[in-house]
Amino acid sequence: MLFRSVTPSAATAIEPAKGKAAKGKGKNLIVSPEDGFIPYTAAARAKSDDIVANRMYLEPELHCFMSGVPHNMWTQFGQQIFQTKDTLMIAWEFQHSRRIIPLDGRPHVLPDSVRQFQGEEVGHWEGDTLVVDSAGFNDKTWLDGRGHPHSEELRVQERFTRRDFGHMDLSLTIDDPKMYTKAWTIKVTEDRKSTRLNSSHT
Repeated sequence: MLFRSVTPSAATAIEPAKGKAAKGKGKNLIVSPEDGFIPYTAAARAKSDDIVANRMYLEPELHCFMSGVPHNMWTQFGQQIFQTKDTLMIAWEFQHSRRIIPLDGRPHVLPDSVRQFQGEEVGHWEGDTLVVDSAGFNDKTWLDGRGHPHSEELRVQERFTRRDFGHMDLSLTIDDPKMYTKAWTIKVTEDRKSTRLNSSHT
């Protein structure tokens, strides 16, 4: 299955530009908190503002780093999903990256000294919803293409629900006590495409 985010602003910015209304535009991704803005600590907001004003040349994808989680869920070209009984793989043509998510009930096992671009991911089913919990990230990625950083304490819970044959709803709860005052939630919708990714993934 090949899915792609149908939210046009997703890859570029997950919160509205400073000074613009966060609600009523139909494009904002953040559903909690209600104002539509990332609940940064003061220091983390200052860091993000400095990146946007002065350091966009540091954008990780410009340096061929993997997009990381959750950014990769709305990168260009979409993603292809493969599933076996106890494993799910999500592959991208962009950067030829992939996530391999065990579904066999295992806990997180990597030591704190191991930090990865995609984190360590484990998944399980709650009815028709796939829940993926990711931790163990490095701090070398952004949440989007507009200078929203995170620390190594990032933790992401994704909930994938296939609404019908052609659409999948994705809810992401993001927490990082070094960067945010509380956990916050994004929702996007992805639609199914009839094409396939580059054959190097199959």
